[in-house]
Amino acid sequence: MMIVTAQRFIPMRVNVGPVSMGAGLNLDEFLRRVNNAVAEISRELESKGNVKAMGFTMVQVTVSNIDGLLIVGWAQVE
Repeated sequence: MMIVTAQRFIPMRVNVGPVSMGAGLNLDEFLRRVNNAVAEISRELESKGNVKAMGFTMVQVTVSNIDGLLIVGWAQVE
């Protein structure tokens, strides 16, 4: 058995000096992008082998000047 991971980043806001600009996401679009990211991660993890357990973690992060949501999936596979 081994643990495999996959991740996706959804940008939400860009900060340039004192100016902050959103990514133009309304709630429906944001939820659609989260759902698509989780589905992509699930497919990627399932392609690694026979999945015994799977989990997800979502956290708001800032990478350089971009704020967003990091989604990390893990799976225990045979």
